[in-house]
Amino acid sequence: MRPNAVRAFSLQTALEWKLLARMRWPLLLPLAAFAYVAFSLAALPEGGSQDLYLQLLKLLSFFHTLSLGLPVLLGVLLARRDILHPAYEWLQAMPVSNPVFLLSKTAAGMLYSGLIPVATAAAFIAVSLRQGLSLMDALAAVLPILLYMLGSFAISLVLGLTIGVLLPARYALPIGFCGWMFGSVFIQVFMVERYGWYPLKAFYLNPMLNTDLLRNEGWAGALNGEEAAKLAPFVLSFAVFLLAWCNAALGRQRPEGSGKRAVIAVFAALLLAGAAYIPYVRMWTSRFDRIEAIASISPDQSRWMVPNERYAFRVNAVRLDVTKRDDQTLDIEAAIAFPVKQGKPLSVMDDGYAPAREPGMLTFLLHPSLRVTGFEINGKSAPYSRNGDRLSVPLGVLADSEGEQTARFRYEGKLNIPAARETYSSFVRKGGAYLPAHIGWYPLPGGDSLFFRSGREVLERRDAAVGLTADFDVRVRGFGDMPLFATIAEAPDDGSSGVRHFKQRNAAAFTLFGGRFIEAGIPDESVSVVTTAGARKESEAFLYELRARKQYYESWLGQPLDRLRQLYYFPDEPINTNRSYAPERLMGDAMLYAQATYANLDANRLKTTLQVLLFGDPDDTSFAEHTEGPRSIVQEIREAILGLYDLENAGAAGQWRYSRLTHATTPEVGQMQEKINNMIIEAFESGRTEQAKQTLAFFYRQGLRIEQKPYREMYMADESQLYSYPVISYEDWLEVWNRYGPKAGEEAQGND
Repeated sequence: MRPNAVRAFSLQTALEWKLLARMRWPLLLPLAAFAYVAFSLAALPEGGSQDLYLQLLKLLSFFHTLSLGLPVLLGVLLARRDILHPAYEWLQAMPVSNPVFLLSKTAAGMLYSGLIPVATAAAFIAVSLRQGLSLMDALAAVLPILLYMLGSFAISLVLGLTIGVLLPARYALPIGFCGWMFGSVFIQVFMVERYGWYPLKAFYLNPMLNTDLLRNEGWAGALNGEEAAKLAPFVLSFAVFLLAWCNAALGRQRPEGSGKRAVIAVFAALLLAGAAYIPYVRMWTSRFDRIEAIASISPDQSRWMVPNERYAFRVNAVRLDVTKRDDQTLDIEAAIAFPVKQGKPLSVMDDGYAPAREPGMLTFLLHPSLRVTGFEINGKSAPYSRNGDRLSVPLGVLADSEGEQTARFRYEGKLNIPAARETYSSFVRKGGAYLPAHIGWYPLPGGDSLFFRSGREVLERRDAAVGLTADFDVRVRGFGDMPLFATIAEAPDDGSSGVRHFKQRNAAAFTLFGGRFIEAGIPDESVSVVTTAGARKESEAFLYELRARKQYYESWLGQPLDRLRQLYYFPDEPINTNRSYAPERLMGDAMLYAQATYANLDANRLKTTLQVLLFGDPDDTSFAEHTEGPRSIVQEIREAILGLYDLENAGAAGQWRYSRLTHATTPEVGQMQEKINNMIIEAFESGRTEQAKQTLAFFYRQGLRIEQKPYREMYMADESQLYSYPVISYEDWLEVWNRYGPKAGEEAQGND
């Protein structure tokens, strides 16, 4: 703009703002927004997540949808109120050009309606500070949301202004309402989510309705950065197109300059918007192509996939050296040491040989996006072939070999692997990383496949790394100051010379997490929680309760509860490619808990954590009435152990109380559980708690673990056949009970 135009724009914007302020009622909306958000976040129910960031996103899915009606309405009113109103035809003589009129109205409208996003952000910051979150953490969480909201308000305002200029007043408001609903709800719910037309996301008015990729605060920037960078130029150029269209249409009512020039500007802006849209469409087509490429090599679920453990073979040690380049490419060197007998690998399921996935071949699973640049067996170059996600070596190279063999791989590639519904199987980006073991980012021994097809979707198989237990030694470079966490422990020299070093003996398959996470811990507690800054207080409260219960059980069981090292607690929507997957996942000595507004670190998850610490598994299956195998009251004894703390500390349990140790018979408490419960409660009430503890401790020392057997030929319809568990009868229970105190009453024995 020329200096005169800039001055005219400033003065006209100030005038438009004053005229808007006279409406008065919209000025109440920012105050109402502040109060609504502040009170909603300050009064969160105990039964859900206490993470303010997550709760704000849930709030905005409804609140932001409604609030977008304001900029659309203001846009229509700004156009129809004066410049196109018959009573204001004298404005045509004003020495203000049409572009200045339009831009000043847009600026004033944005300053006016933008107070709502600012008030929303201010309310979030105020509540965050009140709850102990630092100002920097609060700003880091809310600023991206504020930018999304301001962008939504800006394009909605321009849309309303365009409708107001193009249509008569009697049509503008109803058409504006339709445009608001179409852009805020219809495109997302019916066109994108139902039919998968994801390139149409560029035309969203409301990006806060579906926020799966935003939900995990630690990964929000990493997962949304690429799309935002490609989307911003299009949204800006499309807004320019709409304003150019307004200028051309306004020129018919208020002629100035050359009409042809205004029309040419419209088509030029349209071409610019089209050019800016192309990179965004290419981003999505590239994602679709990658999904299709993986689908082409993956088995269909309908053919009953062969279990991965059928072909898996034992591994002694895994050594990884990982380097991330600036372009997010990974350079990896992997050494896999595995035992053989008579030149054949040994099965993870028994003492026999592992069946060959391909006749006469030794097979590893490796992600198809990774390009192998070198392969050796025992220090010598060896032939290999690749078929999709399988890397196969002729078994002849191991002919007559005995003992430990070592396969060395060198490979490279990018692992930003998109999946269904805007989820990722894995990713490595600036500011975030997720490399699960089952994705095959390092060679997995044996196995059937890494992925499977289910209808139109391609899903990863989380059983791909089942049975893989080895000594892991992993060095990671090139991730800068990104916080990294792993499912194995840090080595003593971790972090020296800028190298992250993870090392653990006899560890389960290695998974790597990176992002804006923190590690919450408390004094005198070995378990820590990897989570986001907003969930720190909730995590610490959970750990304090966990510590109290661990100390209680260790005091009379006489064994340390050290089966868990770390908990991971954050939203898993970005990586949950299959909604049927459980929200809890045990990964060696780490546990992943999916965080949601309705699922937090509550009594249920405290019980699950204690199950793993006490018994080594999170299983809840009862075998007391088992019909497909031997009956056992092992689960009932486990439940009695878990409930004893609440029985002895009834006043202190509070919100953490989760106990089936009651007199009541419910669907969760069967007849056998009720018998055991009654005996323990009666002993407690009569001062014989030690009898109950000694009885429970006896069975605990014998082992109460419930293990799932490996699948063999096919996945069985009746999974109850797959369990391995100690067989304990009610008679066994009575024999031990009577050993440590007064015998059970005749009634209890009669019920048997």
